[in-house]
Amino acid sequence: DDPYFPSMPLFGFGAGAIGLGSDGGITRNHIDAGLHQYHTGQSLFYLQTDAASAPEPLTQGEFWMLYPKSGYRFETNATPVQLAVTQFSPVLPNNYRETSLPVGIFQVHAANPTNTPQHLTISIPLDRFTALVRWDASTVQRVPPQQGGRTEGVVVKGGSMVDGTPWEEGWGEMALAVAPQPGVTVNVENQFANGPAGALSVTLILAPNQTLTVPISLAMDFPD
Repeated sequence: DDPYFPSMPLFGFGAGAIGLGSDGGITRNHIDAGLHQYHTGQSLFYLQTDAASAPEPLTQGEFWMLYPKSGYRFETNATPVQLAVTQFSPVLPNNYRETSLPVGIFQVHAANPTNTPQHLTISIPLDRFTALVRWDASTVQRVPPQQGGRTEGVVVKGGSMVDGTPWEEGWGEMALAVAPQPGVTVNVENQFANGPAGALSVTLILAPNQTLTVPISLAMDFPD
């Protein structure tokens, strides 16, 4: 079940792993103890340039990886904005405790090379994560700004994490958090591209010749 689309593990040492692969999606799932799955055809990032257009999966471009980082330079005709993403996990020399945390970071890079403002929305469908494990996808919780307004996002929970029902293997929770900044708006959509769990969306307003980098944190808790 090893992937023929290359990818690099995301999350700390011994914490399980997913991987953003060369097809633009999550290609590996080693989150649930003893579970080793491979996925294709599920883009992790979608692009929308206006409210009337349908979200477009970002699947074309150039993939690179050099542990502990990997990334994707996307190619799309939908916008002149240059888009890329870098993913990495915290690897801290002589610090095994933090290096083993189940945390990963996506940095979305957007550069506007034109002389006109550009408006676009980058979305991460939540069912890309809820499909990996046994969750109740209806338990999506918007998290208001935390830490003095420095982060906001969404938590998806399942099983006993929600209502105290007996624990079963594969139940847990994941969180996506974004650091807001000028020109960046965070939103949680209840429905997205016919998916059951909605999406975390980040809307960018780029001034002429402006470049933005938006960090998106991913964390999980699976008490297997």
